Amino acid sequence: MGFPAGFCYKGREEFCRRRHCSLMILPASPIACESRNSTGNRCRMGQSRGVALQALAVVAALGAGIVSARAEAARGCPQGDGPSVVAAVGMHGELVLEDGRLLKLAGLALDFGDDDHAAARDTALRELAVGRRILVASAAPEGDRYGRLVGVARIEGEAQTLQHALIELGLAVLRPDAAHAGCLEGLAAAERSAREARLGLWASLPVKASDVAAVRALEGRYGVIEGRVASVGDRRAALYLNFGRVWRQDLTVTVPQRFRSALNGAKIPLDDMSGRLVRVRGVVFEEGGPAIEVREPGQIELVGNEDR
Repeated sequence: MGFPAGFCYKGREEFCRRRHCSLMILPASPIACESRNSTGNRCRMGQSRGVALQALAVVAALGAGIVSARAEAARGCPQGDGPSVVAAVGMHGELVLEDGRLLKLAGLALDFGDDDHAAARDTALRELAVGRRILVASAAPEGDRYGRLVGVARIEGEAQTLQHALIELGLAVLRPDAAHAGCLEGLAAAERSAREARLGLWASLPVKASDVAAVRALEGRYGVIEGRVASVGDRRAALYLNFGRVWRQDLTVTVPQRFRSALNGAKIPLDDMSGRLVRVRGVVFEEGGPAIEVREPGQIELVGNEDR
């Protein structure tokens, strides 16, 4: 079958040819790609004519991603049961299965309130999964509170998970999930590659903790924020990492006491965070000022190996 026109970024011409013009979506200086059929596709240099065109088809991930996906499977990321056939993509990046169930892809943040990102995400999911048989590994077969199946999914016969593919393309952010802990190391490696290449969402992430307006704009959504901890407050109910002196406007990261042992076990020095540069992720909420609650070790990480 033929593939629609798409765009890849400069320097990926060979990827364009190999992948039948179903391409990486994001950075500047795209290669206009034109497909004739499965054996006669070609690429030509060109410029994007708008964000809508940049949201066209993407398929399975790059070779490096396949290697890390195999390592991910070897570390205990489950293969899943099934198969189930994907019929469509839902409103918020869920997969609609032929039997009527909705599948939420576990371990991902997919909704960032940006129409361009949503269009690119949904296009990628359609190209990757619609009409194909998938295997799903779910830690909670009964579903979430909305009745959705939540799990890790991979195309039948493929090593790479759909989660891995979306993260590697910069179309999703890792959302640590203890129920699928065996997958996290591989997904974190995929995210690291996307972040370093500033693909997709990483063109504007992480948000700087010092940018008060940008942090507040994330309220109610999942965010990735980076900044230096100004002070640490240790109280009976929780430990607080303060990213500024004015707690009503500056970000505060809250670690409830019952989750501290898990973070300490992951060698996160909670009691010695003052002055350290950290990257934190979670849903931003209002608690007298913008706040994120940390429950999983993967939600917070030290940035670099700098001396303070």
